[in-house]
Amino acid sequence: MKNRFLIVDDDALVCRATARMVEHLTGLPAECCADGDEALRLFQRDPAAFAAVVTDYEMPGMNGLELGDRLRALAPGLKMLLATGNPGKLNATDVKQHGFDCVLVKPYALGSLGNALREILSPDESPLHDAGWRSLPGSTLFFERNRGILPAVI
Repeated sequence: MKNRFLIVDDDALVCRATARMVEHLTGLPAECCADGDEALRLFQRDPAAFAAVVTDYEMPGMNGLELGDRLRALAPGLKMLLATGNPGKLNATDVKQHGFDCVLVKPYALGSLGNALREILSPDESPLHDAGWRSLPGSTLFFERNRGILPAVI
């Protein structure tokens, strides 16, 4: 049962703030990990428990794209959001090939994160699709680099 979220960021403050926002938006718990190795260990215990992953792109050791590959190998249908403060470094085609559904541009607010989660989660996976849900303030753009287009939320 998909009943929690995985948040991965080497900045502990960003990780915890993102987890609290996800918990507020969805009503589901969010687990924080400081790097890709820690995230993989946690995820491997119960891959089916995670509704989605929000991971930073630039981290020491394994970056977010590499983590995406490893997570996708364990759970092919996993929903993944890539967060970055430097979207110009990313190629949308590469990001898609690594299995990410959306790019979230840092710094992001509650509304932007909510819109991104709503973008990637199906109605049966998230309370964000309840009849009372409306988009929160925040901009949804399309991140286009080279040949690919991905939804990007800023």
